[in-house]
Amino acid sequence: MDFRFKLACARSIAMIFMLLAGTLPAAEQSIKPAVPPSLEGVTWAGPGVALSDLRGKSVVILVYATNYQVATDWPTQFLAQLKLASQNKPVVILAINADKKADLDLTYMNAREFNGPNILHGRDPLLPARLGMKSEFFKYLLIDPTGKVVGSGDAGEHFTNGEERRYALAWKITKSEDLGEFEIIDEQMPTKIKQMLWPYELGRLPAETDLKKARMKLDEEEQKLVDKAFDRYLDAEVKKICKGVEGTIEEQLLAFERAKCLHGAFRTKAQAEQIKEAGLRLYQDQEFKKELAAKQAYDKALHQCATAKNASTIRPRLMQGLAKQYKDTLYGEMAANDGKAVRPKSIHAWKDFTEAEIQTAASKQKKFIEEVSLKIPCAGMKSYETKRFLFYSDIPPQIINGMYLPYLDAMYKQLCAAYGIDSVKNIWRGKAIIVAFANESSFQQFEMIFYQNSKPGAQGVAHCDTNKNVVISCYAGKDPKYFAVVLVHETAHGFSWCYKSAESLPNWLNEGASEWIAHRVVTGDTSIERKIQAAMVTLRNSRSMGGDFYTLEHIHAWQYGLAASITNYLLNYEPSGRPSTSSAKTRGKVSRYRKLIDGIKDGLPWEDALRETYHLTPLQLAHAYGQSIGIPDLQP
Repeated sequence: MDFRFKLACARSIAMIFMLLAGTLPAAEQSIKPAVPPSLEGVTWAGPGVALSDLRGKSVVILVYATNYQVATDWPTQFLAQLKLASQNKPVVILAINADKKADLDLTYMNAREFNGPNILHGRDPLLPARLGMKSEFFKYLLIDPTGKVVGSGDAGEHFTNGEERRYALAWKITKSEDLGEFEIIDEQMPTKIKQMLWPYELGRLPAETDLKKARMKLDEEEQKLVDKAFDRYLDAEVKKICKGVEGTIEEQLLAFERAKCLHGAFRTKAQAEQIKEAGLRLYQDQEFKKELAAKQAYDKALHQCATAKNASTIRPRLMQGLAKQYKDTLYGEMAANDGKAVRPKSIHAWKDFTEAEIQTAASKQKKFIEEVSLKIPCAGMKSYETKRFLFYSDIPPQIINGMYLPYLDAMYKQLCAAYGIDSVKNIWRGKAIIVAFANESSFQQFEMIFYQNSKPGAQGVAHCDTNKNVVISCYAGKDPKYFAVVLVHETAHGFSWCYKSAESLPNWLNEGASEWIAHRVVTGDTSIERKIQAAMVTLRNSRSMGGDFYTLEHIHAWQYGLAASITNYLLNYEPSGRPSTSSAKTRGKVSRYRKLIDGIKDGLPWEDALRETYHLTPLQLAHAYGQSIGIPDLQP
């Protein structure tokens, strides 16, 4: 069985075209978290940058790693398109290397000529985990000029235009009409001057002597252009600072920091005295000085958390201490609220859809089914609709009504119970779509037409996107019971995706949950039990879970049985290692497992969520699980 999330701004730009044409259940909402990620843990190749300095421009945070083997060097083409799309535009690209090396190595990016005044390079191996990314291989966040995250996904998402690949992120930047604006640069300026002024656009303010040296290299007309640009910029900044001085505490703090930076960089400019006076006016206020001290302490604590592996443990303690020390200040209150949180909130939490939005989504899903019938005209295809599912198939009706739909309804109820959800609640956006074909050829045709997936390599695939749409495609094969397992397994992937947030579970846990529920629901099937038994043989022979079980994006075939078994172990976990038949204790075990899932869905790295709920490290989990199956020296 296989499971592929179709993420990014949509599955690809080809999918966007389908959405525009009404062939897929489109969504009006995208994930737009209010708070951008922290870059405190990044080691920069040169002067650093803060996202607050880039407000007013679009920012791409590109996370990448170089220790991956790819069949084709598509990143080179992607980087070239991204660089071209962002040239001469108010777009800043922060290319963050996440390799586990000791130092930042720019050999990979330099070889691909991915550099420029608007491209900044850095290194932070912990950033993917902080951002909740499934891996560190070419993922991105897109931040709009207001500072909100408006897009995220795989950099490799693309569509084809003839023989050319067009990458979704570059295409989106090219077509966007609101990327922000420059503060100093004029788009009509010569390239030479733009290159000189870009550091100022990035919030980097070189020493005034450096500016004078650079200015001396320009001719008279170019000097006039630069002087005019800085006068225009500083006049605007003086107005902003003076307005901030009269504003809220937060606005005053921003005004003070800006005044401090600008005065240091432009001491001989006519506007310098006004900037200095505004800063001194604030600093003479004792209440303001207390607020400033609180902010500085808060920023320092955030930096500690950003660079610590045990951030989820130390953050509440640090914040509670700050709240006590700086009581009755803005950042003291922020620290108090932060310190109360058991865990960070996911930036990808699902919104609650209104009934009208659900009905609109269901209507679009039915249009999608109509589109399938037009493009794949299989004889005997019929629609079946239940409270939670829209099932479209050419499998005989008596099997669908007598076996598959009851299994799906049972799966929904049991997963609701496992996750602590009232089964009356609709977890889907509209309904989950099931497209089930009798023949493999029709399934492959569907995958190719609708998802550009020429080699599914599986009997079923779960397609889940960031708009909470779920489409399960599959084919029946020769064994109706085994197909029921496939159907429940893949649909369970969709359920896990739609639970709480768009944070992905690690693959071993995701596959384990789907295997576990399929084993429980599809009675009489022995396929999963056989997988478990085969996995036990491999474990006893190797004394190892494979070495890569925890880290693989797609676990190996033999590890599905291991995933099912270890999920069952977690659901029935007893610290003493002894099982219990007490109903109260059983509820406690399920609750512990649910808290593990909740932690991951709230944005915690799965390792932290495991420590928080089971008080186990991944290595300790391997040993404890091994003990339960008679292999006490089992290694991950």
